Amino acid sequence: MAVRTWWSIKDPYSGRCIQDFNVCYHCAKAVEVLFPNLLGVFVPVDSPGPTRDICSLHFAPDRKRFNLYFDLLEGTYDRAVANKSAPNIPQLATKVRHMSSVGECARDDVVRGGAWHMMEKLQEFTVCEECFHDVVFPELEAGSMVARNFYQKPQRLRRAACQLYSQRMRDVFRRACQKDDFKYLQVKVRERLDIEMDIKKSLQKIDDHGPQEAFREEVEKLVREWRKWE
Repeated sequence: MAVRTWWSIKDPYSGRCIQDFNVCYHCAKAVEVLFPNLLGVFVPVDSPGPTRDICSLHFAPDRKRFNLYFDLLEGTYDRAVANKSAPNIPQLATKVRHMSSVGECARDDVVRGGAWHMMEKLQEFTVCEECFHDVVFPELEAGSMVARNFYQKPQRLRRAACQLYSQRMRDVFRRACQKDDFKYLQVKVRERLDIEMDIKKSLQKIDDHGPQEAFREEVEKLVREWRKWE
């Protein structure tokens, strides 16, 4: 978090800066150096003074959203160069606005009181808004009967975690859609949940014995095992 004057992309349709997409001066200028035809795409956000926020283009290994924003900027630049035309800023703004309006996936961290996409026949399979848009929505557009089993509206739950953030589960879901095999998805989702429960029980037993430093090797082994199944 930092207190400063922020920059953003102006939405050509509303004439306002995109909410929840705030970029620091240095990152805005770095984009213009990397992609010269995007010069001027960032403008100062209208505000009475500096405000506290996080730069949307600040890189960190665990910030997946940085890569998505960067891909949008790079794609806009590349298409303009290939077509020998001005960059399509309205299209860029629309995509950035949509992405910034969707909460970032918390992966396997439990979220309390969140809204989740759920399936009518597999309600234990909870998917966050970001992963639903990235993975499920394209299958819905393709007419998948498996994907159509999701409720139309997200459901509010006391506590839940996303189950569609990993490449493994995304591949499972896409295969189930392509093969129209709901049973396959059901088996894989429940298998993952069972393994998650077993690993959490093992970690809890270690935690109950006191400081984890004495059991570091065992904890690391359990974490590695979870990475195979998440």
